[in-house]
Amino acid sequence: METDLDLEQTVDAVRRFADTTPVMRSTPSDPRGPSAALWRQTPRLRLFDGHRRRFLAVSMRGDSSIEQIIDGRSVWRGPVRGTSVLLEPGFECDWRFTGNFEMLQIYLGADFTIDETQGTALTTPFRDPVLFQYATTIAMILREGSVGAPALSSLLESVERYLRSKYCTAACTGTPVADTAPGLAPGVRRRVEAFVRAELARDIRVDEMAAIAGLSAGHFGRAFRRSFGVPPYQYVLAQRLARAQEMLVSSERPIAEIAAACGFGGPSQFGVQFQRAVGCSPRAYRLAG
Repeated sequence: METDLDLEQTVDAVRRFADTTPVMRSTPSDPRGPSAALWRQTPRLRLFDGHRRRFLAVSMRGDSSIEQIIDGRSVWRGPVRGTSVLLEPGFECDWRFTGNFEMLQIYLGADFTIDETQGTALTTPFRDPVLFQYATTIAMILREGSVGAPALSSLLESVERYLRSKYCTAACTGTPVADTAPGLAPGVRRRVEAFVRAELARDIRVDEMAAIAGLSAGHFGRAFRRSFGVPPYQYVLAQRLARAQEMLVSSERPIAEIAAACGFGGPSQFGVQFQRAVGCSPRAYRLAG
């Protein structure tokens, strides 16, 4: 099989930075297509440089905080779990980790491009619940050893499509983004996010979210999709699943209680939604965690 030297050089750069080999790495049929690797990181302060393939790093399980330092100046600091960051070829910075954590790295296809302005915005850690949901599912497949599973290739391609639809302008791929409606203002977006997090245990209506933004339900739906890349109901579901995953691993509460706390209609509905999104039952996820 043809070897993509840029990809191998990038994985080698991560290996030097982490002082370890990946826990598991996918084996794509097309070496120029997207692939992924799961890494375990330990406390350190070190420069990361020398990679040639653009990749997305999503922080998974762990209790570390992270600090990004560019030219000796701290530009971002916070809890690492749930953050994503785009590592552009040639981009150099120092990273400080205070604890152990797990990171999924998605090596984007060799032909994947992104607008320079948008790309720069993503090189500082950010939180995207949809990306985190994708990463959780991909990481679980890798942990199970299904490195060449057809579902894995499909998921990685879906991540690329999602990045293009939410974060790219027409300059990214030559394909115009159909929805040109303005998104939510940053302050409104933060209020909506906080509202959803606080009210996950109950049914959340779109008109309630729209009222926070001061918009009609229809206008809010379009602006929300522009800002988050998914409709409101998909965002809320991703938040419910993310909280459920966290509770399954960090607590011993019965699954029925977790289902209720996360706003699912009952254990049966929770099990169906969880299996569909994550690829295993809540009980199996808890045992694996």
